[in-house]
Amino acid sequence: MPMRPATPRTIRDRSNFFREIERVRSRGYAIDNQEDSPGARCLAAPILTPEGEVSPAISISGPAARMIPQRDREIAEALLETCGQIARLRGYTTSKQKGLGMGAQ
Repeated sequence: MPMRPATPRTIRDRSNFFREIERVRSRGYAIDNQEDSPGARCLAAPILTPEGEVSPAISISGPAARMIPQRDREIAEALLETCGQIARLRGYTTSKQKGLGMGAQ
């Protein structure tokens, strides 16, 4: 499948794309740094089912000028905690975790 860029920041190289997927798995959340929409940044994390599968996810988006990389840790912690709370309410337990790097849950 062709990798069509949405913005100049869109990942276009398959090997870079797969490296980014590994970083997302490792930290437990994804970052969209103006890759889809110029001027917008987004952090997203999955909500796990009781079986440990991903379904659905939550994202936090805002203007890149306010969603600066220095705030990523603060935003990610709140995002992961919220996703973890929802997952636990749905019956997920950390013993079912599938190595998503989501220790905060």
